[in-house]
Amino acid sequence: MSVRRTSLQLAAGLAGAGILLVGVHLWTTDSVAAPRHIRRGPAPGVALVSPAILDALSRNQTWLVYLSARAEDLPALAAPVVAIAADGRLRLLRPPPRPPEPAPEPWLAAAVVLPERRLADLSGGQRVALLDLLSVFSGTGGLRPEQLVALGVEASRPERAALLKWLR
Repeated sequence: MSVRRTSLQLAAGLAGAGILLVGVHLWTTDSVAAPRHIRRGPAPGVALVSPAILDALSRNQTWLVYLSARAEDLPALAAPVVAIAADGRLRLLRPPPRPPEPAPEPWLAAAVVLPERRLADLSGGQRVALLDLLSVFSGTGGLRPEQLVALGVEASRPERAALLKWLR
């Protein structure tokens, strides 16, 4: 039984590494092909999401993840809010709630502001960024399609389910 579990863990690890390599390739390809005006630094007052911030965000699990094309459409309770830029870079628009001490509690809702109004219109780099965020927000528990709430974004349940399959 433990040999089978080890084999499954190895297969999952290799699949994750493959997805990461494809994602890095797509991300770098999209950012190289992006127009020069998009590759400029972040807007004043908007922080780029660094690996350290992603690591800090990954310590909590989120119950709901809102997908929206406009930050104004998001409920006030959604935090953190991260925007995906047209070139696939991540920007932190609203910081996460302060973690309670001593152990982190699950967040009620996080949000992702997408650069497109349709999930199907996302570029490869944008999809990789979205998958990175969803894996961070899911913690160790994973996400179900009904936990992704679309606000002003066309994302059918089958599309959301297909997207989430990349996380497993």
